[in-house]
Amino acid sequence: MVFTSLLINTIVVLHLVIIVLVLYGWIGVWTGRFLRFHRKDTFVYVFFTCGFGQVISEAITGRCVLTDLEKSLRYNLAPTTAFNTSFLQHYFPFLPQPFIDAVGLITLACMIVALVQVGIAVRRSQRPE
Repeated sequence: MVFTSLLINTIVVLHLVIIVLVLYGWIGVWTGRFLRFHRKDTFVYVFFTCGFGQVISEAITGRCVLTDLEKSLRYNLAPTTAFNTSFLQHYFPFLPQPFIDAVGLITLACMIVALVQVGIAVRRSQRPE
C-alpha cells in the first residue's frame, strides 16, 4: 500500500517534469533556441524523447500511458481517489478543453519545427567559414 502510494506520487512528479520539459521546448521553438543546437545539447535530446513519447502514446492508445497508469494504480489503491479525466484536466482544471485536446498536435508541430531548426544549426556548423 505504501509502495503503491509512493509509485503514484512518483508518476505524478515524472509526468509534471515531462510536461515542463515539453512546454519549455514549445517556448524554445518560438524563441529559436533550437537554432543554437550543438552536439552536447542535452535539452534537445530530452525534449525530443519526451515529445516522441507523448506523440507515440497518443497515436497508439489515444491517451497518455502515464495518466492511464496513474488512474489504474489510484483505482486499485483506493477507488474513490481515481479520476476519469486527463492529467491536465484533473490537475489544471483552469486550462480550456480545446487547448487540452490540441496538446498532442501542438507538440508534434513543435517537434517538426525544432527538427528543422536543429537541421539548420547542424548545417551552419558544418559550413566552412
